[in-house]
Amino acid sequence: MLILVIGDLHIPSRSYSIPAVFKESLSTGKIHQILCTGNLCTRSEIEMLRKFCSDVQIVRGEFDEDDVTECEQLSVTVGSFKIGLVSSYTLIPSNDKARLAAKARELDADILAFGGGHQAGMYQKDGKLYINPGSATGAFCAENPEPRPSFILINIQGNSAITYIYTLEADGTMKVDKDVFQKEGEDE
Repeated sequence: MLILVIGDLHIPSRSYSIPAVFKESLSTGKIHQILCTGNLCTRSEIEMLRKFCSDVQIVRGEFDEDDVTECEQLSVTVGSFKIGLVSSYTLIPSNDKARLAAKARELDADILAFGGGHQAGMYQKDGKLYINPGSATGAFCAENPEPRPSFILINIQGNSAITYIYTLEADGTMKVDKDVFQKEGEDE
């Protein structure tokens, strides 16, 4: 099952669109669910995401208009994994690893997806996977004045979550970083 994790689009306030190369890559019809960490900003961006997949789950970002969503956190079960979804503005301090760990425990999540900072990344700690998709548009933010557009795909296969970070490089090529997260205490 293929899951798209995306966020911090900031359309139209800080960016105009997701890069065309991303739209083309995501228009394959293979994505089963989209998890959005917020800051779409307007409701029309939800419809844009639905072109990639009809199942779109969103949490509210700090800069989202009131009609985007009221949900500040949620969790979904995909295969054998429970995935928690939060926008970092609800965590103080933002993107603090101790706060993220506490939120993962609160949501009983195997994987915690969070936004903010506009820098894609992932790490594993204490049997949990933490992922930040960065900004799909490369929108400016104070913490990262030169962000690269990015998103994350998670391929759930049994007790493994294969994660791919897609980043648009300055030369227009896509860089892909891959990692495998094995659910703790379970064999492949």
